[in-house]
Order: sequence, then structure tokens, then C-alpha cells
Amino acid sequence: FNMTDLFSDSWNGGTYTFTDQFGNVLATGTHTGGSSSSANIGIGVPNGCTDPSACNYNPAACGDDGSCCYQNCVTVNMTDLFSDSWNGGAYTITDSQGNVVATGTHEGGSSSADVLCLADGCYTIDVTGGTFPSEIGWSLSGANEVVSGGAPATASFSVGAAQYGCTNCEAPNYNPAATCDDGSCLITCTGDFNGDNIIGTSDLLLFLGTFGSTPGPCSQTDLTDDGIVGLADLLLFLGVFGTTCPF
Repeated sequence: FNMTDLFSDSWNGGTYTFTDQFGNVLATGTHTGGSSSSANIGIGVPNGCTDPSACNYNPAACGDDGSCCYQNCVTVNMTDLFSDSWNGGAYTITDSQGNVVATGTHEGGSSSADVLCLADGCYTIDVTGGTFPSEIGWSLSGANEVVSGGAPATASFSVGAAQYGCTNCEAPNYNPAATCDDGSCLITCTGDFNGDNIIGTSDLLLFLGTFGSTPGPCSQTDLTDDGIVGLADLLLFLGVFGTTCPF
């Protein structure tokens, strides 16, 4: 923005103001002296992360928008066989609650990348094929798992302290460290405490090892869910002893 003054002193109280279509003031100033001066006004340039030490640093950003990410940086790497675009294909990332946290596409060239800042947790990426799905390639870097594919595709991944495993505490392969269920929980039935689909002696020994205890919620052997492993649970167990799952 170039400013001049006929007598080379100043604008003597005159000012300039740039506003957008919503009335937001983008820049304001004045000519303070000399025959001419200039000011750089960022209009039409997106804001972003302006910290070079952040993983999502954007050198083209005009102003910092507070989005700088320093951990849990996940990069969606995108390629196209013919270096044009994904031709309508796109990726969508949702969290474990089904909320969409990111979406994007490859707009041209042999490759491109989107850097995302994700919270600790488990996510699903869905990639649609568009017009030419065979041209699409993608991979994730920065996640706990190595995830890549073509299109259409769906894959799960975790970020940060999240860990996949069986989260059903009543399953014999329950993993207390798991924060995201991976569908690995063994299908069991009443009395099958070891997950071998047979209600037998080994299950009886496991049951007797907890008899009389108050294990609290989500106990395998508290069959009545009343907070104590007692006679009522024993009667239920004996009713299925010697059978196989499912029944």
C-alpha cells in the first residue's frame, strides 16, 4: 500500500483503514512523513502457524492463528499416479466418538501432505476413491501404527498414549492398558473364564480362586453382578458346567 504527500510532511491526521466484507478491520495506519511511504497489507493470505519450530509451520501464513503443534503431529502423505489430483477422492479422519477431526484431498502434483495436530486417542481414516481410485496412494506418519493404502480404504490408528486392545473387562483377553477396542475380545459365555469355549475344571479353579471375594464391577466370576462372588454365582456356574460355548 503506497502513500504519498504533496508537501512531504505527513497526512496531518489522515488515515487508511482496510475492512473485509464482514466489517472486520484488517489494517489501519497513516503516512508519517516524507514524499512517500508504503505498508505491507496481508489480504487474501491465510493465517496459520508461524513458528518454524512447530511441525505444522506454514511459511506462507500471514498471521499466527494459534494452531502450532509440537507433539502428536500426524502427517497424511498423499500421492497420485498421474500427478494430477485425486479427482474427487478425499480422506476423512474421525475419532473414537465418531467426530470428524480432519478431512482433505490431494489437489495436484505427484505428492502432497497435510500435517494434523491430534489429541491422544484412537482414530479411523476413510479414503474415498473419486473418479480414478487406482491412481490414489496414501500413508500416515507420526501415528503409533504404520498405516497406508489406496482407495477406497478404511484403517484404524492411534496417537500418543492411546493403545489398541480388548477393552471389555469381562473378556478373558481383556487388556487394562488398552484405551481403544480393536475388536480382538474373545467371545465367551457364562462360566467360560479362560476363553477356551469349554466350561470345565480350569474354569472351576479360576472361580474358586475368587469365591467369597468382592471384586467390584466388571468381574468375570461375579456372574450375578451383585458385587460379591458367592453361592448364587456358584449355582449359575454349576448349571453350565461341562457344556461348551456358545450354548
